[in-house]
Amino acid sequence: AAFERAAELQPDSTAPLARLAELYLARRETLKAHAVLRKALEVNPSEAKPYRLMAGLSWQRGDLADARRWYTQAARRQVPDGETAEEIGRFLRDAKAFVESSEYLRSAISQGGGERRALVVVYAQVLEELKEPSSAEQVWAFGMRQFPDDPVFPTRLGELLLAQDRLAEAASFFEQALLKDSDVPEAHVGLGRIALRHGEREAAAQHLKRGLRSDPYHQEALKLLDELKHQHTEA
Repeated sequence: AAFERAAELQPDSTAPLARLAELYLARRETLKAHAVLRKALEVNPSEAKPYRLMAGLSWQRGDLADARRWYTQAARRQVPDGETAEEIGRFLRDAKAFVESSEYLRSAISQGGGERRALVVVYAQVLEELKEPSSAEQVWAFGMRQFPDDPVFPTRLGELLLAQDRLAEAASFFEQALLKDSDVPEAHVGLGRIALRHGEREAAAQHLKRGLRSDPYHQEALKLLDELKHQHTEA
């Protein structure tokens, strides 16, 4: 009621209308939010925030083309700050526009978002989607420096290096991840895959079984162990 009253008292301002729309969106009252945002755009078509909120509304209902149009309008009216850049970058990732996504995510990190773990992870993943392993490696390494106690970064870096056949380096990062958290299944599975590449089947089986203790449904570990059992039976 307070937000609605504020909007009534300031009919020529978009700020209370935007706050009211955010309230409606939080309540999932999308029709009300849409009507309020339309009014905000009529009041001041040069204000960026209503366009951004309209984009979020379209994204929420799965209309990616419409969301992209609204985000483009928002970015034309105001250079996105870190929070907005991250939001647009995440949206573009969902829309599989990875080149543009990486640009917005990089901007978000440069504006202070590098202190946010999830943002760094998403940026590195987008770079992997773009088949830019060198850049992705740098971002995973950046994450390790920023979040030294988080096993996700050395694990993902190990997986990236393993995909490039850099086995010794990959093993080192998997081991670092396990020093931080001994229950990371992907790190155990990564070491199992490396052991298999070296022909060390017993060591591989031990690593894979340890990974399954942390995640009994890990599909790759189950598949590799099954292959090892068949090889043992045939031998």
